[in-house]
Amino acid sequence: MTGAMYALAVNILIACLFAVTFLVVARIHTPFRSARWFALSYLTGALTPAAELMVRVSGMPQLFQALSFASFSGAFHLMAYGLTVYYRRRLPGWLLPASFLASLVVRAAIWGGERDTLPYELIYQAPFALIMGFCAAVVAGTGRRIQERILATMFAVLAAHFLIKAFAAVILGSGATARDYAGSTYALFSQAVSGLLLVAAGLTLLIVVMTDMLEQVRRDASIDPLSGLKNRRGFDQRTAAVLAAMPPGLPPPVVLVFDIDHFKRINDGYGHAAGDRVIRMTADVLGSVLPAGAIIARIGGEEFAALLTGLEPEAAAASADAVRTALPHRTIPGLPAEVRVTISGGLAHLAPGESVPAALARADGALYDAKRAGRNRIVRARP
Repeated sequence: MTGAMYALAVNILIACLFAVTFLVVARIHTPFRSARWFALSYLTGALTPAAELMVRVSGMPQLFQALSFASFSGAFHLMAYGLTVYYRRRLPGWLLPASFLASLVVRAAIWGGERDTLPYELIYQAPFALIMGFCAAVVAGTGRRIQERILATMFAVLAAHFLIKAFAAVILGSGATARDYAGSTYALFSQAVSGLLLVAAGLTLLIVVMTDMLEQVRRDASIDPLSGLKNRRGFDQRTAAVLAAMPPGLPPPVVLVFDIDHFKRINDGYGHAAGDRVIRMTADVLGSVLPAGAIIARIGGEEFAALLTGLEPEAAAASADAVRTALPHRTIPGLPAEVRVTISGGLAHLAPGESVPAALARADGALYDAKRAGRNRIVRARP
């Protein structure tokens, strides 16, 4: 087996490994189903070196030459589509299919043309350069992290390398026929360089996807799925970060704790589905009534907490009371119109050097004072 054939076999294996990896990612984490397009791109791309191997050994070299080009262009167009889905970029539905068909038309137009001439080689490589340039533009347009900038650069390098290959074909000679190409020095150069760059782009793309997946898992671990608010872990992490970055001279932060009054009666009388709707409605009220910078969490069954910063004591107390007064005016689907939900709350100002959990404990004590005093009220914690 020649060096070129070894390179083709390695490229097939690598493409299949990438395809399997992206399929596993799409399978194990539902929000990343769009990775299936990347897997399909690499599976389609694996047909290209397979077809080039068949050019060498089959009696139909022109058929496999056509398949090589079509699968290569198809793989890149599938990659482009996968990137638009992954990054939620809207495109006209006809654009990429039309681009793929145009690449086939261009290839058919130069079929039988004089190889190893610059016009022929540039026209041959142009569809690949253009679609890789499109991929670079899609990723660069996200304006995201360093990973995306590296990935966009990799696609841009791939685009440029296809144009460079046109000049390399003229200099090294790609052979007068497809079978001659298979044994040429240019073929070994082309397969090795393209394979190396495609592997680098694939690894970068995989790093981007895995980084996003880890960030998603981290976010999911700090979010309460029922209310959509932060959970206790997310609340502790976010409040610690906010307090650490808070500039001096601002009014002391305020911790609020709320508890829905007689929540067990709603669950027992109307079912847990109704109770879930009450939880979601309460979360919606907290999000719409409290100041925009408030950190809000569901920290227990029917218990919520919030951290307010930058507010004077009376303004913070007014915000807490606004939640209390807004809640009874909300109706809950599936419950009788006369059923009104009320809430009790405790409020604590952070003392100098006090931690949020300590203030939360004081606010929780004030909450129970509100419950003992008759519910549907906000009580301030003792210093």
